[in-house]
Amino acid sequence: MQGEPRILHIISGRGCARSAAYASVVISGLATAGITQALVVDDLPTPAPAGIRIFSLSRVFAKSFLHFAIRRFSPNLIQCWTRRAALLTPSSRKIPVVGWLSGPEDPAYYRSCSHLVAATEAIADYCGRRGTERKRLRVIPFFCADAAARPADRAAMATPQTAPVLASFLRLHPDKGADVLMQAMMELDDAYLWLGGEGPLRRLLDSEASLLGVAARIRFAEPAMDQTALLRAANLAVLPAARETSDAAIAEAWAAGVPVVACKNAVSSSLIEDGVDGLLVPPGDAAALAAAIRRVLGDEGLRRRLIAEGYAAYVKSFAREAVVRRWTGFYNELLAV
Repeated sequence: MQGEPRILHIISGRGCARSAAYASVVISGLATAGITQALVVDDLPTPAPAGIRIFSLSRVFAKSFLHFAIRRFSPNLIQCWTRRAALLTPSSRKIPVVGWLSGPEDPAYYRSCSHLVAATEAIADYCGRRGTERKRLRVIPFFCADAAARPADRAAMATPQTAPVLASFLRLHPDKGADVLMQAMMELDDAYLWLGGEGPLRRLLDSEASLLGVAARIRFAEPAMDQTALLRAANLAVLPAARETSDAAIAEAWAAGVPVVACKNAVSSSLIEDGVDGLLVPPGDAAALAAAIRRVLGDEGLRRRLIAEGYAAYVKSFAREAVVRRWTGFYNELLAV
């Protein structure tokens, strides 16, 4: 199939604001590159650049309306940004239909799609284990905005100005390693921990911090706080999860100019080159985690190298321009077949 891309984007389904926000950035970048596009969307507040045709999807007659939009726009590629979009979209032997997965989902929902794009290697591996052929899969990450926020005021977090600060933003769930980080804090006498996130372990972690004698140096960041500003005010980002499917936390730390210490998991091991753009330690090992943190805090040369290499990795793979280039290249490959 030859020709310039003519892409019909479809976004449908409640609770998909993250997908809509990501899609709008990709659509804007493609528009800047001069690619012809149209957007089918229902009640999501999805911004679109000027000049892009919008089809407002009727929920009552969604499938028939979608067929109408496809006939009117005559795309040579269809991009489904949500599960419901893929379920509504008819399969096609004539043009590629691409589904996007921001998390591990059953590929059966995307039967209409000839190709799937996963946000991380871990999600792609999950699809592979569920029977999706690797040749149908491509990995294109989330974008991450460059950190323009001013560093947070440490006084607002009741933290001494000269104290080493560790920032960790994660879901407070057993797989995410917050308990291991609490244990590591026992060996970091002067460090403060800013812990952000919500989940079933919040009350238990409060109790554990008291039992371990570190509660006086733990600060829980509220959801409304600007995590980028908190990151920029910290000395180090710590990612203690034993399991992870998203690369967002690593990319955000790199973009904020903060060195990263992470436990090894499928995502961190695929992104971080140990000793180059971050440090990796075995999962569940509080002593190794504390030692790696002390190493970064005590070696300014290492800290500067990790920051510089991490930011370079961000620019290469996670900046908006880099992500849009990946999508553009992928679409061109599909249309060149």
